[in-house]
This record gives sequence, structure tokens and C-alpha cells, in this order.
Amino acid sequence: MANLNINIKKSIPIEGKAALLPFEGYIQSIINLDERKRLCDACKHAVGIRSDTQLWNYRMGNVRPDMLKRRELARIIRRHSGDSSWTGDNLFPVEFYNNKE
Repeated sequence: MANLNINIKKSIPIEGKAALLPFEGYIQSIINLDERKRLCDACKHAVGIRSDTQLWNYRMGNVRPDMLKRRELARIIRRHSGDSSWTGDNLFPVEFYNNKE
């Protein structure tokens, strides 16, 4: 019965645009692909991950980074954007992960 409920939820079409994390929204707002790649590389280097897949999971909201990684990613985004209002909790809001399922 549980599988039936899950399949029903998956089959309902999602109206409108899919929700994006603010972190992913900022990265997608960068038009220059070389600059975007440099920013992603800086983010990977700052949090000590080597895998593009791990960064992709952070960007898509599949995995929420721990507090230290959120702070480091926020520092990179603040430095890149020049906007000091970005924090780890703003980039990766807990509400996004609670509403995911």
C-alpha cells in the first residue's frame, strides 16, 4: 500500500517551476560558464570535496551540508557576489529539506 501511495505522489504533475535552493539559484544566475565553473571549483576546494557529484547533491538539495560546510560555501558566495547578506542558513534553508518529501 505504501508503494501505491508513493507512485500516486510521483504521478501527479508538478505545476509551475520546481523549487530551487538559493545556492543553486545564485550559481545558475551566473551567465558566463567559465566563471560558473571557477565558482564551483572554489566551492569544492573550500569544503574539501573532490567529487562533482557531491557538489551537485548540495546544489540540488539531495544532501544538506553540515554547518561548517554551509558557512564556508556562504563565505565563497558572499565574496563572489559582494552581498554580505548570504549566510549558510539562507543558502540552504531547512524548510526546503522538510518540504522535500
